[in-house]
Amino acid sequence: MTLNIQLPDELSRYVQEQVAKRGYKDASEYLAAVLEAEQHRQLDEEVDRLLLEAVDGPFAEWKEQELEDVRQAGSRIIQRRQAR
Repeated sequence: MTLNIQLPDELSRYVQEQVAKRGYKDASEYLAAVLEAEQHRQLDEEVDRLLLEAVDGPFAEWKEQELEDVRQAGSRIIQRRQAR
């Protein structure tokens, strides 16, 4: 998919600086990485929200490590689905 976007000069300079500084091939590769990181952040927030709901539910007496295990398992499932 090809998208053409226009950025204000300040953001355009920032993107170019990040491309050079972080070793990306070009602005497209950098922006794709930024968007992917944001997608993962949002998915993590959703998993956390669901875990908090569960804490108030029938699993409220789970230990912290048990909840972390569930969170990690959920993250792995999400990552596998995204890889498809």
